[in-house]
Amino acid sequence: MARGRRPRSVQVLTVLVVMQALLLGVIAVVLIAGSGDTEAVADVDVEPAALLATGVVLAVLAAAELTFVFLLRRGSEVARTWFAAFAVIQTAAGVYATVALRDFEPTVLAQLALSVLVLWLLYGSETTQAFFRS
Repeated sequence: MARGRRPRSVQVLTVLVVMQALLLGVIAVVLIAGSGDTEAVADVDVEPAALLATGVVLAVLAAAELTFVFLLRRGSEVARTWFAAFAVIQTAAGVYATVALRDFEPTVLAQLALSVLVLWLLYGSETTQAFFRS
């Protein structure tokens, strides 16, 4: 498969990751802006430095996700491995929370399902395998 023809699974994953990165970016901006607002800080009962640090970390994660998703679109095996590693970690955490902690929260189950979906999108079809081999 030519590198110019992305499999649908890579296209779907790209859309999901871009949406997540944009959401992280928005949350980061809100946290950074809120760290200087004394009323907002009092509402959440957290130190302003903690809000600022959390916002900066989320902004860095959003930038990293956008960088890696564009590399993924170009067929980068490094980006594929990066997304797969995080999906495996999230899958393990979801299984642990569901089985060991008996936490059947919908958010945990949704996170588990999305992590497995990401792994399937990255490795689940021959066209995807061929795209990253070429």
